[in-house]
Amino acid sequence: MGKFKDYKRKSVVAINIILVIFGIIITAYGVSAQNAAQRYSNVALLTLLDLNLIGDLITFAGIITLVVSLAGFLGAYFKFRKALLFYIVAFWIISIALIAFGKYLSDKEAEDLRSSWETTTAIANDNRLQFMQVFACCGFDRNTDSYQLQSCHIDLNKYPNTLPCSAAMRTFLENEVYPVATSAIVLGVFELLAIVVTMGIIFTEKEMKEEFYENPFHG
Repeated sequence: MGKFKDYKRKSVVAINIILVIFGIIITAYGVSAQNAAQRYSNVALLTLLDLNLIGDLITFAGIITLVVSLAGFLGAYFKFRKALLFYIVAFWIISIALIAFGKYLSDKEAEDLRSSWETTTAIANDNRLQFMQVFACCGFDRNTDSYQLQSCHIDLNKYPNTLPCSAAMRTFLENEVYPVATSAIVLGVFELLAIVVTMGIIFTEKEMKEEFYENPFHG
């Protein structure tokens, strides 16, 4: 039984080591995403959809995952109940937040730009032109459509197959946003499962359960 109990404790430690590695990978990916997204950071129409913050949010999620999983490792390895309690509560919150964030991103569509695109103020005109320049597109539904209230920067006679901006936006979402959404949901589900497994180990192992319940707010 002693070996079995030790095996369970080591399982909790192993789960948190995996999560630490996940945290490092996510943080590195977030920093990379921040660098890659620099050319989109000032695109006003993306800012209106909060899509310019993806790199920052990924990095934040990675750092939080790293910190909390380290707390879980310390709590399991050194029998530090306060750290283990923090780990359990924090990962419940983080996992649900990640899944919600992933769902929020996966619901983004090119159509979300339409209302801003069709606005006729001077600022809206500047934003629309900026978007067309950054994404090398013209118009919205068609590259010659009526929502293009100023001349396109591309010579459509020379480049008649220029994408409309709705198609360019869909490509951006498919390449830059939806993969992040999927990753956030997968990570959230994985962290949720890790918490369920950890709690299952704690509450099915008598000594670990007694250690946790003796006074979970003191080390």
